[in-house]
Amino acid sequence: MEMAITLLLLLLLTFALMEYGWLFLKIHQVSDAARQGARLAILPDSTNADVENRVQSAMTAAGLGASGYTITLTPATNVGDPVSVDIDVLYSNIALTQVPLVPVPVHIHASVCMAKEGP
Repeated sequence: MEMAITLLLLLLLTFALMEYGWLFLKIHQVSDAARQGARLAILPDSTNADVENRVQSAMTAAGLGASGYTITLTPATNVGDPVSVDIDVLYSNIALTQVPLVPVPVHIHASVCMAKEGP
């Protein structure tokens, strides 16, 4: 009897550790994709299409290409103005274990803001 109860708790703990490790990995990958997009967006000759392509390639390389993410760009025209890249991913699309007893966030969101560079 004790084995059944203990095994159940250990299984839940194991799935929770796996899910949270996966969650933190995906948070890092989404943040990295937003950072790569922002670093390209601050360059004087970059376009929104260039930034979206960079973010898409970073998300695809991270295995998140088919996750249904959204990209929001806030471009700047003047030197020194803020440029921001926001990425939002629905976590249920990329969850590892889908165990309902493990609390996870609904969305993973990354936002990076940098100042536009000039010539």
